[in-house]
Amino acid sequence: MYGLEDYEGIRPTISSEGLQNEGLSEAQKEYLQEVIPEPEEWLNMTYEEKLDSVNMMEMRLDEMQFTTDAMPQEYYEFVSDIKQLEQFKNIDCVENCISTSDSFYTSGRAETFMEGNLETREQLAQEFFEEIKASLGLDPDIPLRFCAMDSLGGYNPETKSITLNESYLEHPDPRGTLKTIVHESEHAFQQQVVENPQLYPEIAPAAIAEWKYNMEHYKSAQVYGMEIYRNQPIEKDAFAFESYVFSQVDKLKNLRD
Repeated sequence: MYGLEDYEGIRPTISSEGLQNEGLSEAQKEYLQEVIPEPEEWLNMTYEEKLDSVNMMEMRLDEMQFTTDAMPQEYYEFVSDIKQLEQFKNIDCVENCISTSDSFYTSGRAETFMEGNLETREQLAQEFFEEIKASLGLDPDIPLRFCAMDSLGGYNPETKSITLNESYLEHPDPRGTLKTIVHESEHAFQQQVVENPQLYPEIAPAAIAEWKYNMEHYKSAQVYGMEIYRNQPIEKDAFAFESYVFSQVDKLKNLRD
C-alpha cells in the first residue's frame, strides 16, 4: 500500500517599488502594470493562460528595453507558480483538483463537515472523492473506505481501493481528510498511467517507467524510514500534488476572507 519552495534563478525584488529604482518612468510602470493580472484573476487562469500572461509581461519589458530585474514582485511569484505547476505530469488534472477542492469550501460543505456527525462527515468525504476521481479521470469503481488502521491511509494497487483511518472523521476540520483523499487518488492515477500508457501520450515514457519501477520496488516508511519513503518517485509526486493543490486553495480562500 502506498501509504518546492525555492527555485534557482528567481530573485524577487522586495516590492513593485523596485521599478522606480531601475529608472522606469511612471508611464512605463503603468504600461507594464496593464498586463499584470490581479491575484484572483491569476489563480483562476489555466496553465496556458498563465504562460501567455508571463510572456506578455516580458514582451512589455523588452519593448521598454529593460531586463527582468526590473520586474515587480508579482512577476517572480507568477514564474514560481508556473515552475511548481510544470513539475507535474498531469497539469490538467492538477487544475481540475484545485477547482474541485476549492468548491468544497465555496459550496458550504466545509462548514457542514465541521458541524456534522461522523456519518455526515463520511458522506461528504465520499462525495468529494467521487469528484476527485472525475477530476483525475479515474475508474469510477475505485472505492473509499474508512476503518481503524495503523497508518493514516493508503492506496492498495492490488485491490485498487483507498482506505483512510477512521480517526479522520473525528476531526471537525476537513482539510486533513481532503488532502489525504487527493494524495491517495494521485496514487490511483499513477497506476492507471502505468497500466495504460497509450492513453497518456503527454507523459514521457521515461517518467512512466520510473513510476512502474518504483511500484515494483516500493519502500515503506516502516521499513526504510520517512526520508527514503517520501523521496521515492511516486510518493514525491503525490506529496507535491496534494501540497500544490491546497496551497492554491488556501490562496483562493484568503482572497475571499
